[in-house]
Amino acid sequence: PKATRLLSPWVEKRALEAATGLNYRPAAAELLRWLRVKVSAWLIWKCVQFHGAKLCEQLERGWWPDRAKAVPARVVVTEIDSTYLKRQQRGRVSAGPVGHFPMHLGLHYSGRERRYQKRGSRSARLQNKRWILSSQAVGIFGRRLAWQRLRHFEPGSFEVFLSDGDEGLKWVREREFAQSQWLLD
Repeated sequence: PKATRLLSPWVEKRALEAATGLNYRPAAAELLRWLRVKVSAWLIWKCVQFHGAKLCEQLERGWWPDRAKAVPARVVVTEIDSTYLKRQQRGRVSAGPVGHFPMHLGLHYSGRERRYQKRGSRSARLQNKRWILSSQAVGIFGRRLAWQRLRHFEPGSFEVFLSDGDEGLKWVREREFAQSQWLLD
């Protein structure tokens, strides 16, 4: 990992493509020619070992970052909330009004379990938690939240939607989560 922090992901990818021979010195020479970046053959070898181990681990588990494995769940709870944050001003302070922007948070989970078995403890851990945070328009955020739910949880489960009475969140609930049972948060 220490060796791979020295290269950008694009340079790493080019180095891995060039490192198909028996020796990594030609790959280092090609990187110098392509990018004008001097990289040692040892660093390319370390990157190949690191990414090769990651690839073997992914092949063993059958899991890929770009393809989520849908989890079976009896109940999927979706919580959504929005707020306005104050925009930070850098440099000179302007005499105009302070700007604010919306921030939306969505959370999917399939249940709760007690974190501590101590009597009277109310601390809980959410199971199969997936969340999304966005400052885009509430319509775009609602569509992405619905896609995330379909991607990470198998269809056919009972759906519960928790939100407050905000108009934008009500629109998301009616448009994207019409099949869900709604509870006021």
